[in-house]
Amino acid sequence: MAWEYLKFFHIVFVLTFFSGTIVSMMTGIAAAKAKSIESVAILTGIAARAAKFVTIPSFILVGIFGVLTASEQNLDLTGTGWLNAAYVASILGFILGLAVLTRHGAKAAKLAARDAQAGKKSEGLEKELNAPLPKIVGPLLHLLVAYIIVLMVFQPYD
Repeated sequence: MAWEYLKFFHIVFVLTFFSGTIVSMMTGIAAAKAKSIESVAILTGIAARAAKFVTIPSFILVGIFGVLTASEQNLDLTGTGWLNAAYVASILGFILGLAVLTRHGAKAAKLAARDAQAGKKSEGLEKELNAPLPKIVGPLLHLLVAYIIVLMVFQPYD
């Protein structure tokens, strides 16, 4: 398969991944500001589904198509500095995303669904919606994505 096709799918899934993270982050912000528990339940549900069905699968496909593209272009997969920096940034981002954002998002969605049944926001849900760690990690992940894009475009550290 020509590397151009592999690169095309790599870029498509980078965009899909980034879109999924933006959806999750923006719906999380909106859920924290929403007044009705029904709105909170809908927004947190969207955020959790975006992470589960868009962001995580796209990240995996970005990696697969990225490695295939590099291999097809005969790049040294372990000896190229910018590629290694991208690997490290990607793995760090994936761990932070799973450990922090996905976990908080799933917990918030579960609490919101439960609270929607009860008809009012619980203290646990308020705490989860206003947790400071996801508000730090979300923008940090977007900075990591921007860093990886810079690595891919300018290819420093040869």
